[in-house]
Amino acid sequence: MFFLLQICLPLIHSKSHFTAEIPNRPVNEPHIYCWCYVTFSHLIILKYWSCNAATATATATATTTTTTTTTTTTTTTTTTTTTTTSTTTTTTTTTYTTTTLHYYLLLLRLLLLLLLLLLLLLLLILVLLLLVLLPPPPPPPRLLLLLLLLLPLLLLLLPLLLLLLLLLPLLLLLLLLLLLLLLLLLLLILLLLLLLLLLLLLLLLQLLLLLLLLLLLLLLLLLLLLLQLLLLLLLLLLHHHHHHHHHSQ
Repeated sequence: MFFLLQICLPLIHSKSHFTAEIPNRPVNEPHIYCWCYVTFSHLIILKYWSCNAATATATATATTTTTTTTTTTTTTTTTTTTTTTSTTTTTTTTTYTTTTLHYYLLLLRLLLLLLLLLLLLLLLILVLLLLVLLPPPPPPPRLLLLLLLLLPLLLLLLPLLLLLLLLLPLLLLLLLLLLLLLLLLLLLILLLLLLLLLLLLLLLLQLLLLLLLLLLLLLLLLLLLLLQLLLLLLLLLLHHHHHHHHHSQ
């Protein structure tokens, strides 16, 4: 598709170049910019796919080396029984390292794709600015040019989606870790609330004990007052009785 575009756009450019020789007409050829953009995007996408092929061959060689090491270890297990644990540990470590390398390579591919998308976006912005700032061009229409400009971005978005699908386990693990962190935060908040409730209950109990003590003190004071009144009454009665007896004598 890019080869066809690179063939067609110079032809359009040459056809419009014949019509641009009419006098009193603004010379503006946006096809040059579009052709340069398509060639640059073609080179960028070829660079990405070459890097992709190189990483794929590297991963294939790494997997073949790990498989050969595992086969050698399994042949050694038939000779002795003591070496079985060591071979299993080596196979697990090799598989773990291969999976981590696979995920690292996937992350590197994603970063490379994002950088390429940024490059293409910058090129597209430059071309659009040139198309807008310069005077209006002759036909073909601008919609066709915009479609031609958006084709490389669409072709780079497809491997990005594939990489995101390959990185779904990592994304799911990150989501699970975030959910676990949120649950831990909620549990901590609930524990803090429970501690606050316990402190409030303790404060209420202390207040109740203070109130009970105050009530007891009041009751004791009332009892003391009653006892004082009774003593006064008894004294008055005794004094009255003594005075009456003395008067009778």
